[in-house]
Amino acid sequence: MSANYGITTEIKSSATRDIKVESQTKILLAAKKPADFDFQPIIPFKLIPPQASTGKIKLAAASFSFGGKSYRVAEFESHKQSLSGTLNQDGSISLRGLSSSANIDTLPSTAGTKYYVYAEINKGGTGALNGFSIKLASSFPAKNLSDLLYVLIATITTAGDWAINEANTENQAIPSYYLKQLLRFDNAAAALKDANFSQPDSDTKDSNGRSALLDIDAQNANCPIVISLANTALAALDYAKAELKNKFGFKPDIILATGECAETGVSAKLSELAKYFSCVALYDMQADSVLTALDTTSDTSELNGLGDRLMPIYGSAETIRREQTYTRPLSALVAGLIARTDGSQDFGWGYSPSNRQINGIIKGGTSFEAGQTSDADNLRHKGINCLIREQGFRLWGDNVINSEPSFRDIKRLRIFDKLAYTMLRELFWAVDKNAYDVLPYVKTSVVAFLNRLKGSGILLGFEVSWNDQLNTNSEIANGRFYLDVDAQEMPSVKRLKITFNYVDRYGDVLLQLLNS
Repeated sequence: MSANYGITTEIKSSATRDIKVESQTKILLAAKKPADFDFQPIIPFKLIPPQASTGKIKLAAASFSFGGKSYRVAEFESHKQSLSGTLNQDGSISLRGLSSSANIDTLPSTAGTKYYVYAEINKGGTGALNGFSIKLASSFPAKNLSDLLYVLIATITTAGDWAINEANTENQAIPSYYLKQLLRFDNAAAALKDANFSQPDSDTKDSNGRSALLDIDAQNANCPIVISLANTALAALDYAKAELKNKFGFKPDIILATGECAETGVSAKLSELAKYFSCVALYDMQADSVLTALDTTSDTSELNGLGDRLMPIYGSAETIRREQTYTRPLSALVAGLIARTDGSQDFGWGYSPSNRQINGIIKGGTSFEAGQTSDADNLRHKGINCLIREQGFRLWGDNVINSEPSFRDIKRLRIFDKLAYTMLRELFWAVDKNAYDVLPYVKTSVVAFLNRLKGSGILLGFEVSWNDQLNTNSEIANGRFYLDVDAQEMPSVKRLKITFNYVDRYGDVLLQLLNS
């Protein structure tokens, strides 16, 4: 059986070189910003125009929000640079920087001059809040999103007063680079040390981003991870698509938005990014029962509405943190499992993650009994993956949604993804070289690489040949060449049936034993 994989590895544009495959799995996690840094649609400042004699700006009745609480200062003065203070445990604010020796710059007060007023917080190495600043600037400096609390815009009028554009205090008025951010870490453990994720939102709640990192880290997965933060998961995914390669040169192998899959448009966006990056996206199904998850006939069928390259996962699991139990979607746990499996041996991405133990779970799983028809098997038969409890907690299923039936197996899809991307990257050197000088090396390099995969048990067999039909005189004259690779991966055992039959033909064995 042959199938069109759907991705043609095309080299556009010397000596032979070994083809090397990237060994580390890369994860892209889309999440909403932690609650501490949510923007609040309030008017935080009342500005009094600059005083001609002092050049000071007075901010009256200033207020802002942090951690779900509102803080207010009756009145204080600000200079061109900044005014700093300390946020006390009781919620009060101690101001500093108002000494008579403070450097005061006279601010331009020409009509139409626009100023941006923003509040920021300062975090210590442990993530604890240790202060805040109110700042005024005529342009936005490059700031870290995690430092920003709020922004408003004020313009000096012809009468010399401040005109505060109230509509501009809404979130959409803040420049996009303040609302979105990409963070790269060597692994989930390193991300959990970052101020954005080092502390829970409260004693009983972690942000979805922090929870996902904890779940990935629990699998002992040592792999790079990029976290895209925005006001919504949909915006975080869009931002990752636009900026991920430019900022980090990062191509993800796994994409997820744990805890955010219920947001409108997220499932379609996950599929869009998975196709764009030629990878797999993990999707937590929202079905509240096995029957609902299995539904493929109603107009509201969740399964029918999922796009290509999504790995649908049903159910949840209980984990324990800080001596409390938490019910969590499964996608981050599965992402960590896949990354751990990939890194467990050479070419680990060529092995199925199904029927492998997931760490950190204390309760959960779909009903399963080996050798019997079960809900878990029914889900798997419909292309849905789930959690089972059988000699530990395990992922059950290796299904992905795909319009090409031959590539609905996550292992097969990821093997061919890896082959296509590796060839694209490693044979780029051949572009714009003389055909006779490089094409023989291209083929021999491909054959040598595939032989390594065959010898490692990833491929069962392969054949490499130049395509006689596509390599026409016209195509060759235009420098376009077509190399076909027919390959089959080593199959996974999906079902093992052992039948025990009673017979009565071994009586002579007993007689021989007795006679001896």
